[in-house]
Amino acid sequence: MGSINDVEANIERKPKETQLLFAAENGHVEKLHALLAQKDVKVDCPNSAAVTALFLAAKEGHEECVKLLLEAGASVDGIGLENTALSPLWVATYAGHKNCVDRLVKAGANLNTKSPETPLFIAAREGRADCLKILIEAGSNVNVKNNRGQNPMHIACSEVHESCVELLTKTECELDAIDKSGCTPLHHACINAPDGHGSVKMLVRMGAAVNISSRSWNHATSLHYCSQLGKLENLKLLLKYGANVFIKDKGGHTARDRAQRHPECERILQETRSQATKPASAVLLVTQRRPGNKRFLKEYMNYKYH
Repeated sequence: MGSINDVEANIERKPKETQLLFAAENGHVEKLHALLAQKDVKVDCPNSAAVTALFLAAKEGHEECVKLLLEAGASVDGIGLENTALSPLWVATYAGHKNCVDRLVKAGANLNTKSPETPLFIAAREGRADCLKILIEAGSNVNVKNNRGQNPMHIACSEVHESCVELLTKTECELDAIDKSGCTPLHHACINAPDGHGSVKMLVRMGAAVNISSRSWNHATSLHYCSQLGKLENLKLLLKYGANVFIKDKGGHTARDRAQRHPECERILQETRSQATKPASAVLLVTQRRPGNKRFLKEYMNYKYH
């Protein structure tokens, strides 16, 4: 096996375009600059995998190489990749190369792709909050959905990326979007996030609906999931924001029924049910004293008398 010097010496004997690709991928700024100064070099010549020097530089996070290639007229979206999600911006986002993402966006990179997994979607999935912020501010579609019907908020909640959830709550991203499994972002947050996690708090405080039943997952609500998993703090938070303790899943179980392995959750749910079975005037008094429970009263009355 040859040394790095042997590899570089061999590259020197290759066509200029091969040298260009090697320099971009490996961050050899001076060599790249010298090659780009030659008028006959083809800046967008792809390698055998149909990716360009700009793609390789963005993938590896070589910001100065990205800058030089863009200044030399490199196609900001690459070539030969029209039918895929992969573009210089996509791979820079995936790897979390914030400065490269910023340069590519400012150079006019296509923010969206023919694949549902756009750069913004990938930023939410991989927890690249810095990149996500840049893409949001540039006007990326925050409600794009993948083949599972999930938007970026679903993904950020599933992957438990609190900083990404926070950024998305400040946009037009739909909080109560329902994916193909019938779940909202709040469902995913309650299932995947640790008890008391900030993503659950942010969603309910921004008005996420707490009583939606998932169509595919046994028609359970977020409260069902928290009670079954013993997530006490999340359970109390949902109750504060109006979670209905009387809703039954497809099997006829309430949240209290699902909490049998978690005594403290079961106790709180039973107390809440007991409070709710008082005369309407007493329930109204409790509602007035506890923030967020007006929504619970309305749902309770509908459940009780309709």
